[in-house]
Amino acid sequence: MNIQKYLLLGYICLLSLALSAQHYISAGAGINISFYQSADMDLFEQSYNRINGAGLTEPLKGINNGAAGFRLLGSYHYLGKFYAGIGAGWQRSVIRDGAGYGNGEEREFVFTFSSLFSDIEFGATLDAYHIGGVAELAFQRKIRIESSHNSRDTVLVKSLDGDYISDGLRSLHLGLSAGVLRPPLLINVKILLPVYTSGEDKSLTDASAAKQAANTAEFPADFDEYANQPTYTPMRSNISSIRLVLSMSLALPVFAR
Repeated sequence: MNIQKYLLLGYICLLSLALSAQHYISAGAGINISFYQSADMDLFEQSYNRINGAGLTEPLKGINNGAAGFRLLGSYHYLGKFYAGIGAGWQRSVIRDGAGYGNGEEREFVFTFSSLFSDIEFGATLDAYHIGGVAELAFQRKIRIESSHNSRDTVLVKSLDGDYISDGLRSLHLGLSAGVLRPPLLINVKILLPVYTSGEDKSLTDASAAKQAANTAEFPADFDEYANQPTYTPMRSNISSIRLVLSMSLALPVFAR
């Protein structure tokens, strides 16, 4: 399925609507609340806490508890006998997690998710309100894990310290969208569910020469394997998310009835 072709077709259809309806262009910003899902990440959290359990005063919490992020977006909207819109933008979310030890040492992880996106919406209108379905394609998606230790002077051969990256990923979300136009503001709320996430065949990798030489360049899925075996299974990049989005845009009329 070529998702880009469907988005282009939707864009052409919107441009061909009769000019007797109400058309707006908008630009604005929004807040994302993302609940990330990854079997590999769950395994890493559980195995890390198990292996280090005796010395931990604060275990890892994982990435399932929700992460706040933001997005910048521009859109075109048709509000007539029905509602339609198409938009594009950039979004980013960050999660911080860490483990604390009885001797005062700490392991910190920073997970960053960013992407470009394009979405298309169709639905019904009631006065200034609209509700409908939405499809969102994220592309040039990038996942980054920054791992650091607060007090170790000498980096161990199998240290988790590193900057692990996977990029060029894609995802598709479907969901519901609702909003209200109060000129000059357009307020929109969306709930998005993942239906496709690429990256099952890609790992998160540190490109440094030291990590490559030590054969520890890939972030592990199972910390037990990483710590105790000569080889280990890397974490896959197909980390999906359920997202709640609240956005506010400045909407300017292009054609008015």
